[in-house]
Amino acid sequence: MGVLDLFVLVVGICLAVLAVLALSTSLASARLSERQAASMQQMYDVDSAGQRFYALLDGEAQSLAGSGVAAADLMAALGDRLPALPEGAHSTLEAVRSQAKALGHDELASLLGKEAGDGSLAGYVGGVQCTLASPRGYELFCIFGIDGQGGCDVLQWRSTKAWDESAQSEQLWLG
Repeated sequence: MGVLDLFVLVVGICLAVLAVLALSTSLASARLSERQAASMQQMYDVDSAGQRFYALLDGEAQSLAGSGVAAADLMAALGDRLPALPEGAHSTLEAVRSQAKALGHDELASLLGKEAGDGSLAGYVGGVQCTLASPRGYELFCIFGIDGQGGCDVLQWRSTKAWDESAQSEQLWLG
């Protein structure tokens, strides 16, 4: 066996090792991409359900105000219809847990940390707090202000992911 044969053999072994490493890296990247895509889909499902809830809430508040419900009674009438709204906000394909509750003006101010004399919440007769959560820990917390004419404004929109220590730690190399 000559020097040239030995050199070709070493180069062939190096290329084979590099090919195996490239293949395992690409497979690990594909698995990581699939996990990230599934995670983003759940986050977008929750956000989409929040937007649909906002549209349903706005329509319901405006229909109540348009039907002649007084501004003082608007939150009580909306509170009666509120339990059906979160369930209608997400489709059966999405596994999103939801809950909503009507807030009086004082509850709204304390939840947002506003002072009574602040005046920034003066136009609102109350509000609605809604929480939407996915099975993988994504949560959307929303607060909507309802004015006397049935208008609905987003006062807070906070999307978070719950920390799960039992989940597999995020690693760069998953091969």
